[in-house]
Amino acid sequence: MSTGGSLLEIEDLSISYLVDGIPLRGLRGVSLDLARNRILGVVGESGSGKSTLSFAITRLLPSNARIDEGSIRFEGQDLVKADMTTLETLRGDRIAMVFQDPLSSLHPCLTIGQQMSDAQRAHRRIGAGERRARSAEMLDTVGIAEAEQNLGRFPHEFSGGMRQRIMIAMSLLLQPDLLIADEPTSALDVLLQGQIIALLNGLRERLGTAVMIVSHDLGVIGEAADDVLVMYAGETMEYSPVGQIFAQPLHPYTEALLAVMPGRKARGRPLPTIPGRVPSASETSLGCAFAGRCERARSVCHANRPVYSAVGERRVRCHIYDPLSGWHVAPETGQREGAPT
Repeated sequence: MSTGGSLLEIEDLSISYLVDGIPLRGLRGVSLDLARNRILGVVGESGSGKSTLSFAITRLLPSNARIDEGSIRFEGQDLVKADMTTLETLRGDRIAMVFQDPLSSLHPCLTIGQQMSDAQRAHRRIGAGERRARSAEMLDTVGIAEAEQNLGRFPHEFSGGMRQRIMIAMSLLLQPDLLIADEPTSALDVLLQGQIIALLNGLRERLGTAVMIVSHDLGVIGEAADDVLVMYAGETMEYSPVGQIFAQPLHPYTEALLAVMPGRKARGRPLPTIPGRVPSASETSLGCAFAGRCERARSVCHANRPVYSAVGERRVRCHIYDPLSGWHVAPETGQREGAPT
């Protein structure tokens, strides 16, 4: 995890969506930091708030969303308070985003070359020839052969994997400081997933770009990320270096996510699942959001929201790691129990 000099710092960010005048929870007290030349993986089930977090950073939230509290600082500048002119200057230039579905993100009636040229013209005063040369260079960088010829083709003429590469090329045209990739490998086969992960790592090393990868797949995060943020029901559950989270997960939800990862040891047996479901945005709870699905939950877990505790260089939102929470008092004997080692 970053220990200083963060490019992106988010502190206690809470977001709600107004539906028929009723506020529904999107994010609740989310905090993270991301340094240059680092890759942060954000993981969790559908409905955990991963995409909301991504769109909040770029301030591309839908019109019914509101930021209730917290800050999003990019190089010290609070984007929550930034005006639209500032945001439009940053988007696509200093902060770039690869959206989940490349086909719907690319204009079907414009060639790839035209779209890449327009992206540069919005932020740079350079000639058409230089824009085209730069576009071809970036297509070649992401592994698309015959780049010059492919600039004249339309999105539907490319495969899903190639469209994803094109989106990454477009996002990196202006060498952004921060790249946000929302499920960049979700529609790709395993071979292409590996190629996209290698591409992101290579570009990070060459350009020094900080990358935030949003995914529901811990396997992808394990291959690509330096650090991992585990989210659940709009909250941060665990924040840890990637190696430690696989070797010794702290939060019961992280343990459950790792347990349901398919692997060779489970061959021939039914795939494990996490019982229950992610709470909807309309459901409110005084306690831990995961308590209803957690095998280690006790009465305090249902009654009180856990604090975001520091465990060495890691952070975890669980009563187990808070000695003052009351979880450590055994329910039958009243004797104190130690936290897991």
